[in-house]
Amino acid sequence: MKKTIDGKALVYCEGAFNTPNGKTAHGLVRFTERYEIVGVIDNTYAGQDAGQVLDGKAIGIPIFASIDDAVSTLSANNNLPKTLVIGLAPDGGRLPSVAKKTI
Repeated sequence: MKKTIDGKALVYCEGAFNTPNGKTAHGLVRFTERYEIVGVIDNTYAGQDAGQVLDGKAIGIPIFASIDDAVSTLSANNNLPKTLVIGLAPDGGRLPSVAKKTI
């Protein structure tokens, strides 16, 4: 039986993409069968390819500086997702206030 995906998703991982706290984002970028990942939000690596940052190999998933930048770019390309996945696991399990504000 063929698996169906839940649609397109954008991954929020501000400040943690290439760190141990970004392991959820890493798994989504590398392996997910649940979503079509259309971008990652982390201003540290904005403008780069998520696969290039993680594994040295481009995979066509852009990293955006902000959610506004992602929405603007993705909507212009008719690629706007319906899902935002939190791809970071901060120490203590609590989202930083900036993340709460963005979300």
